[in-house]
Amino acid sequence: MRRPTYKRDYEKEQAPATGRRSHVVQTGETVYSISRRYGVSVSAIIRANNIRDVKDIKVGTRLVIPDEKVGSPASRRKRTPSAGKAKTWTPPATNVRFMWPLKSFRVTSGFGALKSRKHDGLDLAAPKGTPIMAAANGKVIFSGQGPSGYGKIVIVKHDTRTITVYAHNYKNLVREGQVVRRGDKIATVGRSGRADGYHLHFELRIDRKPVDPRRHLPKLR
Repeated sequence: MRRPTYKRDYEKEQAPATGRRSHVVQTGETVYSISRRYGVSVSAIIRANNIRDVKDIKVGTRLVIPDEKVGSPASRRKRTPSAGKAKTWTPPATNVRFMWPLKSFRVTSGFGALKSRKHDGLDLAAPKGTPIMAAANGKVIFSGQGPSGYGKIVIVKHDTRTITVYAHNYKNLVREGQVVRRGDKIATVGRSGRADGYHLHFELRIDRKPVDPRRHLPKLR
């Protein structure tokens, strides 16, 4: 099975189809960040633009944004409270039942601030090759080389609102489109991407917003 990566043939770049949205890649942007901006899946952008390697997506490249949106930047702005009427943000809830993705581990970094930057998940230290399990039932929507720093990642969609991300993997054991059950082995612990040691970077996102996974996981003994 060919390992999925992001790459585009720039020699054959075509103009976006009439009536479809497009986006010009800016400095620091990745396919993953662009997909989050437009509410479109990474795989949809890959297919629409024949991308094979994220490292070859150059600044100034015009990407087609397919009509698979869940919400647009404009619609998100409309939902933003007006000045003077800001409300305290409440973490979204989910009915998905989660388990810890590793059987034995040590939490080395929590959710929130990490060395003056935002940390969107948990870092769970474990030996190289330790099995990583799906935290809940779902469908694999991406398995391959992730955005800068994440290394090899697996992304599992659990319902229309909820996904989990498993990053810095040594080896991915599932493919895009595969249905997985809670507890199925989907990858092994590694240190791919920007990682100081062998660990799993685990994220939980609800309505595209990163939330603290510990709010939805069983309490550690």
